[in-house]
Amino acid sequence: MKRIHKQSDMSIQGAAPIPQRQRVLWIVERPCSAEFLSLCFAHQTGFTVRTFSPTGVLVALKDKEQLPDILVTAFYFDGGPISGLRIVQELRKVAPTIPAIVISGFPLEHLRGAVADWPAQPDYLLQKGIESFHRDLLSAIEEVHTCPSLHHTKQIRLSCDPVALPARAATSRLNQQSEQVAGRAAVVYLVGDSNCLGILRAYAEEMASTRFKRPCDYLSFTDPAIAWSSLDQPGIKPDGLVTDYYISGGFINGLKLIKHAQTLDYQIWTILVGYRYSGFHLQAAMDATGISPDLFFHE
Repeated sequence: MKRIHKQSDMSIQGAAPIPQRQRVLWIVERPCSAEFLSLCFAHQTGFTVRTFSPTGVLVALKDKEQLPDILVTAFYFDGGPISGLRIVQELRKVAPTIPAIVISGFPLEHLRGAVADWPAQPDYLLQKGIESFHRDLLSAIEEVHTCPSLHHTKQIRLSCDPVALPARAATSRLNQQSEQVAGRAAVVYLVGDSNCLGILRAYAEEMASTRFKRPCDYLSFTDPAIAWSSLDQPGIKPDGLVTDYYISGGFINGLKLIKHAQTLDYQIWTILVGYRYSGFHLQAAMDATGISPDLFFHE
């Protein structure tokens, strides 16, 4: 009996293989950096690369315009109101599983500190300006693409704060207040790099006269970890804390220090000064983290 070939058999035998979808990488960076990274990664990774401005990528995410396989974004955009962390946060709302990599010229410890308080966190933090940056970024892109489930583990690791905030009961706060000596000078901590302590004191002296109605003693700290541990010490607590946001590029920034001080004493008077960052950037960080000083100034 002669075999009759079905049309479907013939079409399968002669059909060309179905091409795989081209991988898409979004890069959000300043124009000069975006162009360089686009050329580099299109050649070395095989991704189709699209570049965006901070506002442009938010529009694309809102429209769900051919979402990428991976997003790479800078952390800081020349003082604008949109940060890389805000972009990651919007990405998570639209597509929680798409990996996100944040790159920055700021020290890695500072980035970890900034990221830890945000509700949405990237899968990788990478520091620009070091010899291994491009190699590290290529490795990160390949890893999150081939093993996308890894990013959940990395999120947990990044969000772990090595300086635990101690829990204090309301009665403990009342006991601390009872230790304050009547009629003594108000104690105000100034925390920042040596080149901005004078600025911090100027703000403190201008505002303290209306706050305390009495003389003030000022204690200066250039190491935020020492200021942190000093806040933990028993005895008389400071009445005020005036701190720069960026302190030595370490994990503890001004917002973290204010959060710690407010946890220990909800009545403490706090001022945040933005010495190296724009007011837009810091306002966005305060809005996202929910950490709120009594006053905020930008230099």
